[in-house]
Amino acid sequence: MVCFGADQSFIYGGSLGLGVFRSADDGKTWAQFNTGLQDLAIHALFADGTFVFAGTSSGIFRSNSHGDSWLPSTAGLGSLSVTSFTSFDNVVVAGTANGGIFVSSNEGENWQSANQGLPVSRVHTLITDGQDVYAGTDIGGVCRRPLAEMISTLAVGEQPKSALVGFQLLQNYANPFNPSTTIRYALPHRSHVTLTVFSTLGQKVAELVSGEIDAGYHEVQFNATNLASGVYFSRIQAGSFVESKSLVLIK
Repeated sequence: MVCFGADQSFIYGGSLGLGVFRSADDGKTWAQFNTGLQDLAIHALFADGTFVFAGTSSGIFRSNSHGDSWLPSTAGLGSLSVTSFTSFDNVVVAGTANGGIFVSSNEGENWQSANQGLPVSRVHTLITDGQDVYAGTDIGGVCRRPLAEMISTLAVGEQPKSALVGFQLLQNYANPFNPSTTIRYALPHRSHVTLTVFSTLGQKVAELVSGEIDAGYHEVQFNATNLASGVYFSRIQAGSFVESKSLVLIK
């Protein structure tokens, strides 16, 4: 077995060449369940209670019958080799060997690329701590992206209902940066927004947003070409909501 997954009823094991095995007795005995599985090289498994997802050398297959039968889940993903899974807030995240990261909010009916800022296309492993997604890559090391940014890559109608539970100022990406970085923020409803950047001495060095902004996830670029290296602070005010994040400029 090279990978495992589990739900409340079964443990699933994946092999490179023999497909998916399932155990109902805590791993004491195993049986193969490969009906409909067109690729038996299993690199990753994930179970969310409703579906079991199998990442293979030729895409994703999923089962809503605990592995009794499988169907392709490749819309938007194609036949990319899938290496890893993680999930948050009803969103499934898939890492691939040659296409980066993909996300789905509808149980794998379709997938969307979420590769902004990812320096490499090969992802070995994925994990989330509830705030960020961490991707283990080969030459790119460990890459991190906020969950809210993952959600923002989804079409508006596909974003989880709980995605916009309140105002948010997200950590800028990249950080540290030189000379520009992206600042993202989220609004649960249309609001008057002021987004500014200050020095450690409290001096305003940039005003990035000032006006009425619709609900949703938004991003703005901050270019610090004319500023010296150091720590700066982004500050958002939307109604009574105020939040700040530190930005590190290294030249």
